[in-house]
Amino acid sequence: SSEEYGRLQQLINTYQYHLSKNVEKNKYYEGQISLNDVNLGIALPDGLRRLEIGCAWGAKAVDVLAARSMFDGFVGVNGEDVEELDKIAESNDLIAEYMKATRDELKYGCTFATLSRDETIGCKIRFHSPQTAAALWDGEKGRISCGFAIIDSVPDNDNTNNWNPSLIYYYKDQSVWVLSRKDNIWTAYEYRHKMGRPLMEPLIWNATSNKPFGRSRIKEPVRRLIDGYVRKIANATIGLEFATSP
Repeated sequence: SSEEYGRLQQLINTYQYHLSKNVEKNKYYEGQISLNDVNLGIALPDGLRRLEIGCAWGAKAVDVLAARSMFDGFVGVNGEDVEELDKIAESNDLIAEYMKATRDELKYGCTFATLSRDETIGCKIRFHSPQTAAALWDGEKGRISCGFAIIDSVPDNDNTNNWNPSLIYYYKDQSVWVLSRKDNIWTAYEYRHKMGRPLMEPLIWNATSNKPFGRSRIKEPVRRLIDGYVRKIANATIGLEFATSP
């Protein structure tokens, strides 16, 4: 319907608005900062702008804290095991998946956990970073109002280096919409549920009243420190090359 389409389009706009910032945060996490990214445009020759200086500060800011957050399982009343939850955790390999989700949560400020029906294990739990998912916040209810996640993608026919979404789940209070694409034709099916809230939950780091989805550990001041480090090491390296040349 036009109402559903409008909400989904709002989610897509939110996703695209934050995508470039999330790509940048991932770039700093991986330490893939070239001189062209930090060049002030004054003294650095054009031929050296592609030179990359490794800096692991972004990854350090995330991994040091992520390593301290470990998921071991669930404990019931009087310290007893909970068989139902243990079965779900084991089937979804939650211990390993939680570690990956924690890094994404600290890297971007939040990550998303989603639930879906699975014929084999009953309940399928997936984690999605903001590079593959987006949600809208409901201030009145203090939770997600709706969200979507890219479940699968396929290579672009024109450019195999690009991947396009082929399967998307759209989460609402009373239903999950499954959007699938085949031969550039999208098909949508609605599956109702009785949970009364989207089957999508955010894992949030360092939220504020105006940023309910949290803030990244690799925030602006950290990125500027990395820029300064890269410039200084580059200047020292270039100066050494000139000083030792015949």
